[in-house]
Amino acid sequence: MTTSFTINGNWVGLSATKTIWEAAQELGIFIPTLCYKKGYHAHTSCMLCCVEEQKSGKLLPSCTALAQEGMQISTDNARVKEFRKRTLELLLSEHTGDCEAPCTRICPAHINLPKMIRMIQENRMKEAIAIVKQEIPFPRILGRICPAPCEKGCRRKQYDSPVAICDLKRFAGDESRFYCTEYKASNGKKIAIVGAGPAGLSCAFYLAQEGYQCEIFDDHPKAGGMLRYGVDREKLPESVLDEEIESICQTGITFFPGKKLGKDINLQELSQGFQGVVVACGKNQDNALDSMAVHPRSFQSSIPHVFIHNIPCSMAVQACANGKRIAYNMHSFLQGKEETAPVSLLSPSLLPALMPEEIQEFAKESSLGGRVSMIEGNDKGYLLEEAKKEASRCLHCDCHKVSSCLLKKYAQEYNAKQKKIPLSSFIRNTSHSHIVHEPGKCIKCGLCVKICEEKGEAIGMSFLGRGFSLQTGIPFQKSLQEGVSLAYRECVESCPVGALAWKKD
Repeated sequence: MTTSFTINGNWVGLSATKTIWEAAQELGIFIPTLCYKKGYHAHTSCMLCCVEEQKSGKLLPSCTALAQEGMQISTDNARVKEFRKRTLELLLSEHTGDCEAPCTRICPAHINLPKMIRMIQENRMKEAIAIVKQEIPFPRILGRICPAPCEKGCRRKQYDSPVAICDLKRFAGDESRFYCTEYKASNGKKIAIVGAGPAGLSCAFYLAQEGYQCEIFDDHPKAGGMLRYGVDREKLPESVLDEEIESICQTGITFFPGKKLGKDINLQELSQGFQGVVVACGKNQDNALDSMAVHPRSFQSSIPHVFIHNIPCSMAVQACANGKRIAYNMHSFLQGKEETAPVSLLSPSLLPALMPEEIQEFAKESSLGGRVSMIEGNDKGYLLEEAKKEASRCLHCDCHKVSSCLLKKYAQEYNAKQKKIPLSSFIRNTSHSHIVHEPGKCIKCGLCVKICEEKGEAIGMSFLGRGFSLQTGIPFQKSLQEGVSLAYRECVESCPVGALAWKKD
């Protein structure tokens, strides 16, 4: 017997009994879930997968509700979206922990600084510098001159003093100064960039990685802009500046000095000879720019292939971040896409100022020694052991699943906000050699409990407590290592949030 019904107006005929979620999957219709895992009995704890049956007006959990004859299912109408948003906000109201570390949130370039620090601590310098260069091209330069806004948000300062994040970034850059960035083969397209300051050079760096031939024009004899002509050489030695600029100009980038916009070159000529034009010379040097409207987020002008960096930047790191954003948007435009570089979204979950006991929880994975200071006037920066010692001070207050947490992903997608600060204190269980458990992030999906049962764990994960205090954990006051010795890998990989995660990246 065939069951006929509709999903988003599409007729479906099923010859076997299936849930609404399974039927939608076969049609290629995506329905978000948190607590569902194929092969395990659905717990229907998160309710994120709810859809509307329009005949009855009922909201149904699609992971358990069976498709029935004549149903008219909507998976994404306004009512469903609002319900999912409220569901996510309820989950966030009980979610104890930062989605992203304060240092990352404050950094204008949004560098994953905790991960960089972990790589330094483990002496994995290539990985450390790769993390930095995903967002900025100049770790050695910025490590010396950046005013370190990231350190103002460092939670370590509640214990003693912030981690020396900029000094560590500088160390990683100096140690990996011969790091080779991967570039795609030439795509045959040329980009003109006016201005060889941090924004223009950053833009060229990221466009070159996509295979573009970039020609940079500047009215000065050397590249660098304010990095060269506005920074004290005692803070930023010329040798460091030259080496780092040279390192990004090796592939796909050509520099033309002594070329002033409006005098030696003009916008019309550049528009005719290049597929794209970026103006990042700090101030308008061509009258043609005065009448051009510029989108505040994309930097795209009223001439579609011309992008203009027209925002004054007090920090070089901000100019570098803007340059990368322009590169992304230029690349999207030349590929015929309308998307723009993603804006750094607000973290759905934030911790307030830490209580003393919470600092101790974070400190379980950290050294409690004081900040390691470089000798004043030492132009060599940290030695390896000094850098590792300073890196060990990081409290690692970022979520271990910052890039894969589904709660964060869907909260940002549905614009759900943590309207209520959770009452529970932050707890971190590190009594396992491979994994970490943060019960305040648990959404009570029960997957880890079921997996431990299936894998035959003698103790396993269990639900502890009652009512609002219910959480997952190891019963009988046993350690995490004792409780989960066989199933820890599948538990971590199945956990939809950061409650169970790997200790090391």
